[in-house]
Amino acid sequence: MPAVAADVAGRPAAAAPSPWLVVTALVGLAVVARAVAVSQVTAIPTVDSAYYVEVAGRLAAGQGLTADVLWTYASPPLTLPQAAFALWMPLASLLAAIPMVLGGTTSLFAAQLAMIVVGAALAPLAWSVADGAAAANGLSGRRRATVALGSGVVAALFGPFLVAVSGPDSSVPFAVLAVAACWAMPRALDAASGRRWGVALGALLGLAYLARQEAVWLGLTYLLLLVPEVRRRAPGERAAWLGRTLVPVVVTGAIVVAPWLVRQALVFGSPFPGQAIENLWFTRNADVFAFTQPPTLAAFLAQGPLVIAAHILAGLWHQLVDVLLLPTLPVGLFGLLGLAWAWRTPALRTATALRALTVAGILTFLATGLLFPVATLAGTFLHSAGPALVALVVIAALATDRLVAAVGAWRRWDKQNAWLAPLVTLALALPVSGLEIWLTGSFAASQAAREAAAATALASQVPAQPDGGSAIVISDEPIGFSLGTGRPTLILPDEAPADVLQLARRFGARAVLLFGEVARSAPGFDGAACFTPGTLPEAAGTHARLYLIDRTAACVP
Repeated sequence: MPAVAADVAGRPAAAAPSPWLVVTALVGLAVVARAVAVSQVTAIPTVDSAYYVEVAGRLAAGQGLTADVLWTYASPPLTLPQAAFALWMPLASLLAAIPMVLGGTTSLFAAQLAMIVVGAALAPLAWSVADGAAAANGLSGRRRATVALGSGVVAALFGPFLVAVSGPDSSVPFAVLAVAACWAMPRALDAASGRRWGVALGALLGLAYLARQEAVWLGLTYLLLLVPEVRRRAPGERAAWLGRTLVPVVVTGAIVVAPWLVRQALVFGSPFPGQAIENLWFTRNADVFAFTQPPTLAAFLAQGPLVIAAHILAGLWHQLVDVLLLPTLPVGLFGLLGLAWAWRTPALRTATALRALTVAGILTFLATGLLFPVATLAGTFLHSAGPALVALVVIAALATDRLVAAVGAWRRWDKQNAWLAPLVTLALALPVSGLEIWLTGSFAASQAAREAAAATALASQVPAQPDGGSAIVISDEPIGFSLGTGRPTLILPDEAPADVLQLARRFGARAVLLFGEVARSAPGFDGAACFTPGTLPEAAGTHARLYLIDRTAACVP
């Protein structure tokens, strides 16, 4: 960034601040914003975050990567406690365990603290991406600085990023590592520094994979960026150039992920999660909890092409509206509207970090929506949307800057007034961010109160195990209930009571506890043999239901 520029009136602009000063200020702002958000969310808001926090707590307590809950039956061995992360990836729990060990506590705040520190890196990353994009588009001086700084400030205060920190899960480390990887991609393509940045990119991609499996789309993004760069080289130079830009990435990435793949092979019999294939065949999201009736290709194809197409459209619509648009207002709207214009600009036509972020975001959007249209309704794209969201932040900054410049030319302003673009964006975005945090905290508190009331009622009706341990429970919300009560819990399969009884027999479960939508109908349990209705206080939820499993020989031989 040039130290001195000139504004439209020809007057010299002030010297640009030191990059380190900008980075420090943005990190400080991001940390404060995330600390405020965390202070409003004192209970775990989602089942995903509950799982990561539980595993982190057990790891910090010396119990290894295990969880006292089974939320899927697709990955044996099926034991309680079970080795964690048969499907999900471990990095969020590994990071959350660090402050737990250092602080001697396994609290939610300790896990949130790790995400505050990690998540704050998104602000300076967005600033750097925007700075490079503004320069590629020919902006300089105050306009370039304002686009870059505005993007960093918006990323520091962006509602989706604050919500993700308050309910710590894989989305925070994945977003940071994915954006950092996209930031490193154009540098790895540079002939002079390709090897050095290739090693860094490989490490970032490997770590991103340890956060979420969607890192494979980041790898594909890099390969797509390689294609036009290869074409620019003379035929005799292409092999050597590919060796410098591709081999360090692949080798370093493989070294980073190899220990985890070995662990998975030893624990689960395969280095790769087999359940990811089953997720392709979902006909409804409850298929992830199947016990006796796992999803199959035959059942998937039996839906017919019209139903399959309807699921794909529903998944893509959910990702567009419920992930990229509504929670991100107005930034997402500005970014989506500006994307058509931005795609024709040098910032997206050349190998910039913004191009990498945009391509990665589009690939992830299409892959999750087309391949996992049912699973994505439960958060597949939501938790991997970090690159797309940062791309929208930067594109929104570029588009609003262009709009302000056009208005200035029309109105014949004697100053650029570039600051109007980020100011208006922030004025509209901050209330949305505040509302999201408030809703998240309110929901988490009510959820925790429901689970505590149900746990108290359950303790009085279901005695402890002969060895003094808590009796195992089957529930439609097992992860949060297990973490909140310390009781080993199984996920309720959406199957007939006879199949649920078979599950109870296998694990010695003593009760079925229903909280969510399934509790409204409690399918088949009322009047079913071996299930006796229990009592729950009103605080457990209007529709919550408890069923005790008879201990007679006919029911539990």
